[in-house]
Amino acid sequence: MLNMATTHLGPIALIAAIIINIILAIAVYSNALDLHRNDQKVKLMTGFFWFLITLYSGVLGAALYWFVNQPKQK
Repeated sequence: MLNMATTHLGPIALIAAIIINIILAIAVYSNALDLHRNDQKVKLMTGFFWFLITLYSGVLGAALYWFVNQPKQK
């Protein structure tokens, strides 16, 4: 038998995932704009496409963006 508390976690988890994806996508886009302002290139595609990828895939997209565009060690 399902507990009533566990049946309501589905919508809450979905809303939390959507909010996290939106926050990550905005952070990625903001970083891409900062790179552009500092005359650095965003690799592979534009900041807007990185925004869309992160919005769709969440943490995986943000991690991929960081891996591809990580700052060079001096």
